[in-house]
Amino acid sequence: MKELSKSPSTKTILLQDGIFKIDKSSEWAKELLLELSETSSLAREEIIEKSSINIQLKFTKEELVEIGSVIVMQCEILTTYITACVKTFKDMPNQIELEFKACFINEHFENEEAYKEETEIFVKNELYELYFLKKSHIPLFDVIHEQVYLNFDFYPQVKNND
Repeated sequence: MKELSKSPSTKTILLQDGIFKIDKSSEWAKELLLELSETSSLAREEIIEKSSINIQLKFTKEELVEIGSVIVMQCEILTTYITACVKTFKDMPNQIELEFKACFINEHFENEEAYKEETEIFVKNELYELYFLKKSHIPLFDVIHEQVYLNFDFYPQVKNND
């Protein structure tokens, strides 16, 4: 399957089957892994070898009466990365596992009063994180980066048994 870019066009997403799997063979996923592991003392190659990232994305197009066509995304992320314990400074593996739903609406709504302060939107009676398309492109890397860091452990500690 063709690699999904950091900011794929809506056309690219909708012309394919809408389901994508991304791992550390993707340059931007590898970039995220290295960023998560920035406190590790390991070399770049060793970090990549000992880390993993698996992202599964499902995109669909929906119609909302108030705003027209939107792209909704369901995302599952599982990543294991190398970080340093805040107490011992020893390298240790850490993990993030998360699922979220995002809705991408036309960028011209970004400046409308009704959406300026909104961070969530209802689509078919389900709550989605609200994001805006950028020139008909989905800011995929930015969205995944934000969600990963919302779930990032900034104070990782080695368990007593380690």
